[in-house]
Amino acid sequence: MKAPKSYFSILCAGAAMTCIAGAQTTQSYADAVGEIATPGSGPHIDITSVNVTVNAAATDITFRINLAGSPLDSGQNWGKYLVGIRSGGNGTATGNGWVRPINFTPGMTHWIGTWADAGGDTCGGQVWTYSSGWSTTSTPTVTKDATGVIITSPVTALGLIPGETFAFDVYTSGGGSNDGAVDALSSPTTSISNWGDTFTTAALGSSPRPALKFTMPGTLTFVDWSADNANNGTANEDFDNDGVTNGVEYFMGEISSSFRSNPPSGRRGRHLAA
Repeated sequence: MKAPKSYFSILCAGAAMTCIAGAQTTQSYADAVGEIATPGSGPHIDITSVNVTVNAAATDITFRINLAGSPLDSGQNWGKYLVGIRSGGNGTATGNGWVRPINFTPGMTHWIGTWADAGGDTCGGQVWTYSSGWSTTSTPTVTKDATGVIITSPVTALGLIPGETFAFDVYTSGGGSNDGAVDALSSPTTSISNWGDTFTTAALGSSPRPALKFTMPGTLTFVDWSADNANNGTANEDFDNDGVTNGVEYFMGEISSSFRSNPPSGRRGRHLAA
């Protein structure tokens, strides 16, 4: 049943409506250890956990990939460390910026490809953006220490906005152009058995190997929410014809077409369904 206009007017004030979201600076995601199975792989590409952090100014986002072995050690300094992201819409469910055999069911809009190679501090990376095809659009900062690899990018380079909930996954791989996801944060078991095998991250909330999600600190405006979820519809329209107005779905923090009766901790998110 649609919310009466008198009730809805309490929730918002026109198309520029905003709601306050709580700040979130860091979230940690654990991974299984010792489950990699590709021949010749080592503990420096075995993910133990990933910490995602947005700085106090909300200008940069960091993915710290914690590893079972040191990427500084001799013989363990050739890893590739990768992040797939869906921010907003119009992503692709197949492929990535490096054309590795890695798919991302939610629809990948950004790909961070990095390397931490021989020499102790030889690191680099690329941010790729999808818009009918892939192109390099930015350069992240990449460093490594005895316990992992640290990737930092401006939030704007990844299309991230305040209050947005985005889907992501983190992978490790080798130096071959056809090497796949030797380890994946989304997978609690072996991701691939051979270097060239294909790995697919599933949709949020699905099984197995569902994408992870992170909510940016700050406030997502109704205008931004509507652009991603309701084809720029007004607050009183019902874009998905589910009997709930766009404005109420925004207020309740909806990121899909199914209505939830309780707001998810005041968060607002872009539409994440593939």
